[in-house]
Formats: sequence, structure tokens, C-alpha cells
Amino acid sequence: MAGSNNKTRKVSTNTVIADVQALLTPSTNYNEGDFIIISSNVLATPASETDGATLLGVAPTTVVNGKPASAIVTDVDASQGIPATPGPEFGDEFLCTAKSGDAFTPGCAIYLAPGTTSPAGSKNGVSVSGTKIIGVYTGPSFTATGVEQIVCKIGSRYPGDTLKL
Repeated sequence: MAGSNNKTRKVSTNTVIADVQALLTPSTNYNEGDFIIISSNVLATPASETDGATLLGVAPTTVVNGKPASAIVTDVDASQGIPATPGPEFGDEFLCTAKSGDAFTPGCAIYLAPGTTSPAGSKNGVSVSGTKIIGVYTGPSFTATGVEQIVCKIGSRYPGDTLKL
């Protein structure tokens, strides 16, 4: 779901690692808007709520096979140099996918909920329960009943497994 976790408000844009090329492998794939963690010195999307311990933030660009997705289409892929790859961002408000059945209130803590939201395999899902807080919900009170996009301020927990907003 490329772009489904778009930035809605710039509050305090920050990044832990400005250029992440050294943390990409040929098997690294993620979309703009996905939550990004660091695992064994490689960027990845979270597989479980506890992956929140190494959350870097939200991907500002799409990466395919370890390279930034290009907006330019050429007959020869080698005709382009590989640009810097911007690192995940945190400190701003982003659209996230609410876990169905959860009751969100303004300022409540949010946690990773990868794959528990629809569509299956969502990489920007959030829940009101978990063990690793990744940010706060900033919208009005409501209970999620399906696939709903909500606004959350997202932080980073890396390094040191401490939330930084």
C-alpha cells in the first residue's frame, strides 16, 4: 500500500540515520509510508509488535531490491547513478491504519500492529495495546470498525529502546 502512511503535518521532522544506503541489501523492499525498523544492521518492515523496540520511523521513499524506486524510466537502468536514500522520519504526524475494534482517544499511546489490520499485511497498522509505544493518537475519540486511516504522531525507539518524539 504505497503512500498509505503519508505525512499529514510537519511538527518536528527528524531522522536517526540521514542516508540509509549502507543499511540496504538486494532483498530490502518497502514502500513510502511503511514503518521501518533496524534488524541486524539492515532496514526492514516490522513483523511483530515487539519490533517497535528498534523502530526508526516512517519511510519517506519506496525502496525496491535495495535501491530507491526511480521516477525516471529508461531503457538502460545503469544510466542513473544511485542517489542518497533518505532515512525513516519521525516527529511528525502521519496517516496510519487503525486496528479494527480498538477505541482511540486523543493523546492515547499507540503501538505497532503489523499485519493485524486490513488489508492483510499492512505495514503501517497501529493499536492501542502493546508493549512498545511508538507514538500518540492525535485525532478525536472513536472506535475503529474497519479499515480506517487515523492521524498519529510517530516517534523513534532507536537507539536504546526509548521513545523519542
